[in-house]
Amino acid sequence: MGCQEETVSETPNTANQEETKEEEVVEEAPVEDEETEEEIQEEETEEETPEEETVAAPMEWQGNWIISAEPFMFGNIRIYEETDEGFHFDIRTAAEQDFKEMKNIYAEKDGQVATSEAIETGCVLTFTMENEQVQVKESDECADSTIAVDFNHSFIMPDTYVIDEHFVASIKEGKLSPDGFGIGDSIDAVEQELGEPEAHISPNGGLFRIYSDIGYGTDVYGGDGTIGALMVVRPEERTPEEIKELLGEPEGEGISELDGFYYLYYIIEDKYKMYLDFDPEKKTLDRFSLGIL
Repeated sequence: MGCQEETVSETPNTANQEETKEEEVVEEAPVEDEETEEEIQEEETEEETPEEETVAAPMEWQGNWIISAEPFMFGNIRIYEETDEGFHFDIRTAAEQDFKEMKNIYAEKDGQVATSEAIETGCVLTFTMENEQVQVKESDECADSTIAVDFNHSFIMPDTYVIDEHFVASIKEGKLSPDGFGIGDSIDAVEQELGEPEAHISPNGGLFRIYSDIGYGTDVYGGDGTIGALMVVRPEERTPEEIKELLGEPEGEGISELDGFYYLYYIIEDKYKMYLDFDPEKKTLDRFSLGIL
C-alpha cells in the first residue's frame, strides 16, 4: 500500500512537470516568433534602403585647348580659375591677317555645357565638351562681316609633356626628347615621319605644327623650312622652384607685361633661349618654348 501511495503521489508530479514544460514551450514560442519578425523587418529595411548613387567626377575644363587640324586656321582657348560653378577663359582664332579674340570672360558650367557671360555687343559663346573635345558655338551677336574668322570651331587638348630624366640633356641639343626632331631640322622631315599634324598654332609670327605633346615651329611668312623653335602647350605641373632645382637660377624672372604670366627665362648652352610660363595664381607650369638665341 505504501508503494502504491508513492506511485500515485509521483504521477501528478510528472504530469505537472510535463505541463510546466509545455507551458514553458508555449511561453517561449512567441518570443522566438517576435525575434523572427524583427529579423524580417530588418531584412526588408535593408532591401528598401536605396543604394548610394555614384557621383560623377567633376568635369575638368582648365588648360590650353587648340583648334584641331584645320589648314591655316589657328586658335586656342585658355581656360583658367576653374571652380565647381564656372571658369574664366581667353579665346583667339586667326587666319592669314584676320584674327578674333575675347579675354578674361567668365562662363558658367552646367554639366557638359558652359555658357559665357554676354559682352557689350551681346556676344555669347557656348562650350560643349564631348569626346575629349570642346566645341564652341558663337551667338549671332558675335558675327563680324569685316573679318573672315569666327569662334565656331572644335578644340582639342594636346597630350601632356612629361619632364623626365632626359630633359636637361635634350634641351642642350635643341630638342625636347632624345630621339625627337630638334631646332635646325627640316619641317618636311617631321611631316614625312609623323604625317599630318593634329593642330596648328601661330603665336608671335611663327607657325607651330602640333604632334602629340610637342609643337615644331617655323616662320609663318616663309623662311627655309627649318625648325626655329619648339613649344609645349600642355606640360606636366611643375613649380618655379622645381624648375630652378632642375636648371639652376634663371637669367630673368617676373610677371610678364604682355599676358600677366609669371615667367622664368634661361639661356641654354649659349645657343638657345627658353621661356617657361607659369599660371600666376597656381604657380604651376602652363607652357614653355625653346628657340634660337
